[in-house]
Amino acid sequence: MKSKLLSIRSTSVWVVGILAVVIVGGVAFRGPIGAVLNPTVQGSNAVHYTLREQPFRSTVYSIGELKAARSSTISTPFNGKIIKLVPEGTRVEVGDPVVWFETEEIESELQTKESQLKLDEKNLQTAQEALELEEKRNELNLQSERIQVDIARQGYEDAKQKFESEQILFERNITPQTKLDEARLRMLQEELSLRNAQINLAKVEENLAGNIRVKQSDIEKARIELERTQRELEEAREQMDNAILKATNPGDIAYLKIWKNGTVAKVAEGDQVWRNRTLVEIPDTTQMLASVPVSEIDIGRVELGQRATISVEAIPGKTFSGVVETKSSVPITDDSQRSWGSGTTNGPREFEVVVKLDSVDPLMRQGMTASVEILIDELPNAVPVPLEALVEFENSKGVYVETAMGSEFTPVEVERSNERFALLRSPLPVGTDVLLNPVAPKNASNEVVAQELSPLPDAESPSPNSSPKAPI
Repeated sequence: MKSKLLSIRSTSVWVVGILAVVIVGGVAFRGPIGAVLNPTVQGSNAVHYTLREQPFRSTVYSIGELKAARSSTISTPFNGKIIKLVPEGTRVEVGDPVVWFETEEIESELQTKESQLKLDEKNLQTAQEALELEEKRNELNLQSERIQVDIARQGYEDAKQKFESEQILFERNITPQTKLDEARLRMLQEELSLRNAQINLAKVEENLAGNIRVKQSDIEKARIELERTQRELEEAREQMDNAILKATNPGDIAYLKIWKNGTVAKVAEGDQVWRNRTLVEIPDTTQMLASVPVSEIDIGRVELGQRATISVEAIPGKTFSGVVETKSSVPITDDSQRSWGSGTTNGPREFEVVVKLDSVDPLMRQGMTASVEILIDELPNAVPVPLEALVEFENSKGVYVETAMGSEFTPVEVERSNERFALLRSPLPVGTDVLLNPVAPKNASNEVVAQELSPLPDAESPSPNSSPKAPI
């Protein structure tokens, strides 16, 4: 009898257990018409998120690098060997020395040119003195020749006067014909002497003028040699001054790469460099820019003047504000384009966007990695849903809403999204509990049709350092 009671009791417990399972199962699988219920989302690992009203920010996110708004370069003005460099990254001000060149050859050239300059100055002085001496000698010679001409002219005048007197006497039959002929002959002789004296004067004047021109040419040659030596000396002095290259603006020293020994490498001490070779870049970090690539999908949403938030990887825990200053109208070349997919560049083309920072940090350096979030627009009162709550089941997007009767899959339509939240076309009520990272439901073939998403960080707004997620 006792055994029979135990059997009945066991049977009752078994029946109660079956009913309990049925009831629990009925509760677990209850839901609105058309809802797809997923019992696997229950458990200790389920994470809930309560929807609340908060600002929704539509942004474009990208990762690029910092660069200085202003930058200058230093080039070598002559061929030379570098013997000293300030350490790269050193902060310099205007006039601070940066690069030192070997000056042994320049000093030797400078001494040679200084000696040559003294010699050329002496040669010019000698040529000028020779001209002065020649001019004095010429003046004496000309004076002597002019006296000879004057004497010859006076003799001709006397002979002419004598002839005229004899001619009058002859006409009066006072003097014979022979006296008149003698007077005529003497006049002709004196006239010839005058002409010869004038010819000799012209020749002397021409010869002396030629001598003057020669002396003047010697002076001009000496002056040209002197001026050439002066230029060469000035160049040597300038090379000596430029043997130490100095900063032309404040900033941090960055050495450039040059071709040497069959390869390309940064400038280093001991390098032999050619004239006009650019060696140093000095970015002025008092005003910084962030240059980032933006996909062709998003570039149309970016406008000049939009505000942006910048995070620098090397300065954790701190963000900076800025404004979009420029955006390129041509895409970035393929060789500098960021890789999409498996290391290829077959994805959307990218365009450079430059953001000007409102302030700088002393730790900022050109080339540092910078994350930029550009604010496209902002809704002050919205009820966004975390991206981690969105799943896809049988070509339908939705969220799991927590109700008193369990988790129910509710289809939704996404209007837009940012890096962390999605804005629904028909927002869910404030206070709705949704599940984050629910286990993906399975179809009739027991195949997973949605991937599990990453956990949502416990923060109100997107982190600028977080990687961007493609909108759902």
